[in-house]
Order: sequence, then C-alpha cells, then structure tokens
Amino acid sequence: MKTYTNHAPGARGIRTKDGVVFLDPGQSVDLDPKSIVGELPDLGKKPDAESGDTSEIDDLKSWVADLTKQVETLTSERDGLAKDKADLTKQVETLTSERDGLAKDKADLTKQVETLTSERDGLAKDKADLTKQVETLTKPTK
Repeated sequence: MKTYTNHAPGARGIRTKDGVVFLDPGQSVDLDPKSIVGELPDLGKKPDAESGDTSEIDDLKSWVADLTKQVETLTSERDGLAKDKADLTKQVETLTSERDGLAKDKADLTKQVETLTSERDGLAKDKADLTKQVETLTKPTK
C-alpha cells in the first residue's frame, strides 16, 4: 500500500481496477500501486512549509479582522438606532395621547362656554324684561 495525496488545486481521479477514486485537494488515500490502471494524474507537489509565502494569507487575515470589526461597529450602531427608534415611537405615542386628551378638554370647554353664553343671553333678556317692567312701574301716571 502506498499513500497518494492530492496537492493540486482541484479534485483528481485515480483509475483503479475497482473504479475511479477521486481526491479533493489535500485529501489522501492508501492504494496498492498494482491496482492502479494507466498513469497517475498530476497530484501536484507537497508545498515546502518553510518556503511558503504567507504575506498574502496574512493580508487576508488582516482584511477579515478589519471587516469583522466594521461589522461589529455597524451592528452596534444599528442596535443603538433601533433603541432610539423605540424611544421616539414611545414619545410620539405619549404626545399623541396628550394631544387627544387636550382635544377632548377643548371640546368640553367649548361646550361649557356655549352653555354659559346661552345662560348669559337668557339673563340679558331677563334683565331687559325686568328693566322694561321697572320703567313701566316707575313711570309717572297722569
């Protein structure tokens, strides 16, 4: 048995007497070299651990960290805005309720003014009638 590892960037298939064995990148399989039919596909070369350039990976990790921080900031801002919206909605509801109460008070006061005006008009008529009666009674008779 021999271990075959796919170091190539894509999946590779090894034809054997029992069928094709597919290997994803980084995947290994133990096969008997005698069971392989035809030539082996290009499985790539094992990368050197020391000679690998990690600057691109480091740049990507830094970029991911920056994006993660931005997401956290935006999420925090969104949550703050949602709380502000809830507070403002509550204030609007309170002010609307107060406005409705004031409108009812205005209607009640308007009704009271109408009643008092009607009573005043009635008293003014009564006064005019009484004044006429007084004038009639105090008129000298001939």
